[in-house]
Amino acid sequence: DDHEDACNRFYAEHGEEIGIDEDVYGVAIFSIIHDGTEILFHRNRDDVSLPVNVFRLVCSIVLLLTNFVLQVTMLVLAYQRVVAPDVHNIQKVYKQYRENCYEEGVFRMQRWRDYDETDKRHLCNMVFGSFWFIYVILILWWGAMVTEGRYNARLARFIKNLDTAAHPDDMFAVGAGREGCDLIVKMTPILRAILYTLMLLPKLIINVVLLVLGTVWLAATDRFEDLIL
Repeated sequence: DDHEDACNRFYAEHGEEIGIDEDVYGVAIFSIIHDGTEILFHRNRDDVSLPVNVFRLVCSIVLLLTNFVLQVTMLVLAYQRVVAPDVHNIQKVYKQYRENCYEEGVFRMQRWRDYDETDKRHLCNMVFGSFWFIYVILILWWGAMVTEGRYNARLARFIKNLDTAAHPDDMFAVGAGREGCDLIVKMTPILRAILYTLMLLPKLIINVVLLVLGTVWLAATDRFEDLIL
């Protein structure tokens, strides 16, 4: 029909429609762009009153910031209560082994034979004692973090590839979607900077910190069962 033909011509000119993910980040993107521009420039594209726009914008930003605060809090607690104690413990075990089984930098077999059996088990349970095991575990962890990083890069690429709009009204193609929804086809520089600063940069920092903390903990644990679980 005519609407379908118009949509096909529109997509041929501007590219395929890309949906916003249904999560807290998607809600924030929608509300910052849609509600933010309606509040600042007194527009009403969806027949919703101004208080509703303000309420949605405030709620979405509060949810986004709360999400970031919770993630940062979990990272800090994980470092203080899990990662740092395990690193200290593994350093203590190895230091004790060096002090008891080495003399002037030379390994002494007799001292190893006399070494406490419990301390031997702790030392042998260090994951560094099994190179391929820890290698595979770290590859799996890095793969999970790379997947999250690719999601962030994908989102940043979509925002970057949008043409620059001189005015917020130029950002929207009203009713151009296949289901009659509004589409974002351009973005103002200020709004692009807000999305980068408020959303993508914190997500990148959290992802990098989580990658480092996870790697340190996986390499420092002295119990193989912790890695499996």
